[in-house]
Amino acid sequence: CRVVAGLVAPARGTVEVAGRPVVPGHPAHGVAMLFQSPRRSVSPRMTLRQAIAEPLELRRRPAARTRRTVDAMADAVGLTPDLLRRRPAAVSDGQLQRAALGRALIGEPQVLLADEVTAMLDPATTASVVALLRERVEEGLTVPTISHDAELLARWCDRPRDRVLALADLTGDAGDGAA
Repeated sequence: CRVVAGLVAPARGTVEVAGRPVVPGHPAHGVAMLFQSPRRSVSPRMTLRQAIAEPLELRRRPAARTRRTVDAMADAVGLTPDLLRRRPAAVSDGQLQRAALGRALIGEPQVLLADEVTAMLDPATTASVVALLRERVEEGLTVPTISHDAELLARWCDRPRDRVLALADLTGDAGDGAA
């Protein structure tokens, strides 16, 4: 994920997203990343509103338009207006992960790299987040997902074009000790 996001260089070769080369050290155009730990990816100094709005503010969008967009995104990820005024220390891990998801989606990326996207969520919230991501996939978003939750992946990737790859599929290791 970090290679595709442009955070680190590939061990060899090059990476392209939507036909554009990914330059290590520079954020990849059209790519957002949702990290496993929202406590490490969201500044403790920001309110949830500020965290979600950050990508739009970096683009210097008008404040009124940003506010409306953030309100709509917060609603989409299941955050109430009172939660938007709180800082990360004052919300649960699940609420913070939903804010991080809102921040990742608000820039309308082509690719959302999801590392354990539902690890911090209760079952009901997991279902709503998966439904939101499926909607976005239907609209054209690509969501490579890393997860240890095989049951979730089986339910999430239930369409013919969906694929689930085990780590052994990528490394050539069949898990039997043979090299």
